[in-house]
Amino acid sequence: MDIVFPKDNEKEFIRIAEKLNIDGICFAYDKPKSVAEFQAKTKVRLSTAVLCRPDDVRRYKGRHLTIVRSPDDQSRLRHIIEKVRPDILFGLEFGRQKDFIHHRASGLNHVLATIAAQKNVAIGFSFSDVLKAKPKQRAVYMGRLMQNIRFARKFKFQTIIASFADNPWHLRSAHDTTSFFISLGITAGEAKAALEWKKR
Repeated sequence: MDIVFPKDNEKEFIRIAEKLNIDGICFAYDKPKSVAEFQAKTKVRLSTAVLCRPDDVRRYKGRHLTIVRSPDDQSRLRHIIEKVRPDILFGLEFGRQKDFIHHRASGLNHVLATIAAQKNVAIGFSFSDVLKAKPKQRAVYMGRLMQNIRFARKFKFQTIIASFADNPWHLRSAHDTTSFFISLGITAGEAKAALEWKKR
């Protein structure tokens, strides 16, 4: 199951997903939307989610899968994880802050990782954001992903691997995505569970 952000290009996402043998796509929109017309024409399992601003999560949570992109101001992360509690929070590794001397500015620390596990907030690892980054910045992001993978293993919060793509050409097969995250330290079993996610 992949998560993507279509811009009136659902058919293109589906076409490429079919070629890559992707089993399912979750289309995330800024408000609820039906994908029945697309589902009638493909065997790819389609579902939807709402890409929310933190203030809008309460309006949709419980009725729709809620997704929040990590804000640039990461001082708000504790409030989002502990109080807002979206189903999925992604993009923590791609903030503008600089890494620290002894650890990476990956968006998570021991406290936030513990709260994410307690509040059942899944942390999403974005493949598309890595693809779009320039080489030097890509290395930084990969290091941050490695740190958050270690946090996930230690604190046991749910993780989700997806492209989080707004461009159909950023879709990758499950094999390619798994191989990439295994290179960052995730195990094959962990990658499989994160790709075949289902909200607990």
